[in-house]
Amino acid sequence: MAANSAPVILLGGDQDKLAPPTETRALATAMVSAASVATYIALADDHGVPAFRTGHLATVRADSGALRWMGQALGGNQAQDTLQSRFYHAALDAMLAGDFTPALDFGNWSDGVAVTPPLVEMRGPDKPRRRKRANASKRKPR
Repeated sequence: MAANSAPVILLGGDQDKLAPPTETRALATAMVSAASVATYIALADDHGVPAFRTGHLATVRADSGALRWMGQALGGNQAQDTLQSRFYHAALDAMLAGDFTPALDFGNWSDGVAVTPPLVEMRGPDKPRRRKRANASKRKPR
């Protein structure tokens, strides 16, 4: 991971029990050679119905009773939703288009209130330090 030099987008959710935000941030820290690292943490929002969930399996569709129970236990609602389309798919689409710092937006609830936006942490490419050149006009002639 430390040798990766490509730009990176990391996605996580504040309700994720399998890969919590601390793990997402640890991955970002470990990618010391990445050209850039953009970390997005989706935040749960209870304003509307159904509530906006951000667990690891929040977007999984499962018709099996056992899979449904496991998904719910891990924070999922087993439906294709805003998290899937405006977070995971949108980030992938942006990367494929060469945008490694996309503005991810969850839109608004039916009453017009904005869905809580994700936390965003960016680390851009380190710029090499420029060496100072000696001022030629101040040099003494030989």
